[in-house]
Amino acid sequence: MNIKPRKVDEKEVLLNLKDRPAPEKVQTFSREGILDAAQGKFPIDLEGISKISAVHEVILPVMERMVHWLLKKEEPNTPSYYVFARDGEMLYDALWGVGQTKEKGLNTRVNLLKTSNGMRLSEEYHQGSEKYFERMGLTESRYKEGPKIVFIDSGFVGSLFEFTMNSIGVPFSLRKNFKGYLVSKGRGKFTQFGFSSKRGLKLSVLKKIFEIFQSLLQIQIQHLEPLLHRKILNAG
Repeated sequence: MNIKPRKVDEKEVLLNLKDRPAPEKVQTFSREGILDAAQGKFPIDLEGISKISAVHEVILPVMERMVHWLLKKEEPNTPSYYVFARDGEMLYDALWGVGQTKEKGLNTRVNLLKTSNGMRLSEEYHQGSEKYFERMGLTESRYKEGPKIVFIDSGFVGSLFEFTMNSIGVPFSLRKNFKGYLVSKGRGKFTQFGFSSKRGLKLSVLKKIFEIFQSLLQIQIQHLEPLLHRKILNAG
């Protein structure tokens, strides 16, 4: 008798903070299922999402040059790269794309790590974070024996890098096996991204990025105004 595998409840998987799904599993989810799960907890601004996608399209060449700068520094050690979602997703796309043309199995060493400050502050997430990090290859033996690990995020001080290392129990004496790179860096010990550029960005590209951000900002203001108005009324 053939037993059909149980259908995966996409919403149940995506909203479970104790046991985060592996990227390979999420790749099989439908767009509709992901939106349905998100709408259960967060308002979805489809117009805003389309604007964000447009930003991704024009800024990816910039990210690609940042990735080339990173690889020139780190690839001699063939480390594993862990890009912190959500803010790092564009860098992940650029890194994975560059990996398509690189040797040494770069694509097999690029990982998208699903964590955020919201999760870091959630007790529910803390309870399952160690198990999730272990499944992603961040284990005790890994930080003792290598290969080296490179963390990547948008900014600003690397608190998520520290949270991850604390979650998997990395002693301070062994944190030399970890490196962290931030797009925008404030204080702290981690490194700010450089920019490998053989030629300057065309003014038209920069202008397009600015126009899209301006448009996106207007959408956000229109979306927030009614919420702020209601808060003011409730406070009164």
